[in-house]
Amino acid sequence: MLAMWNAVMAGREYDLSVEEGQSLAELRTVLDVEGPAFLAHVRAVTSQNRLDVTFVGVIGERVERISYGGSLAHILTFAAHRRTLVLALDAHGEGGLGWGDPRFEVTEPRG
Repeated sequence: MLAMWNAVMAGREYDLSVEEGQSLAELRTVLDVEGPAFLAHVRAVTSQNRLDVTFVGVIGERVERISYGGSLAHILTFAAHRRTLVLALDAHGEGGLGWGDPRFEVTEPRG
């Protein structure tokens, strides 16, 4: 999925179907390339204080305006940890937790 997020943040198209059926060896090869590219992008965005900057992300047929900070929070929390947690809780009858995706969280202005 890092390849997809690298493409989204760079404004490039990405075909999710390339990930279908990838072997563990293929995933490692992709991570060897995409991991450092993603980390470089995160470092650039954070060092330039651009976490609140929004960009247009095209994921398949969806077009969304999202912030870099929201995207990073999504990748680090929602896309990995929270999905696993929600599946585990749902399996034990604790459903109805909603998406909770930080890309779409809206907060009231402070004042």
